[in-house]
Amino acid sequence: MTEKVVSIGGAPLPGEPVPEVLVILRGMLAEAEQGNVRSLALTWTDSGRSIFTNWHSDNDYFALMGGAGFLHHRLMLGVKTD
Repeated sequence: MTEKVVSIGGAPLPGEPVPEVLVILRGMLAEAEQGNVRSLALTWTDSGRSIFTNWHSDNDYFALMGGAGFLHHRLMLGVKTD
């Protein structure tokens, strides 16, 4: 008999894709392919809870920094959408 392993909170297990992350990334890729994304700042965690960051900006460096600050504020409030 095979038992199914699930997390206590119902979240995907390490090594399984997270559907909400895929939705965000696919949306961003579509916008980038249309030329609508000019600057980008990212932070993410992996299944081991390691933290990673990356960014790119041709000429909107200060706007990107402001957006990162605004994202910090939204994270603190728990607000996911603009």
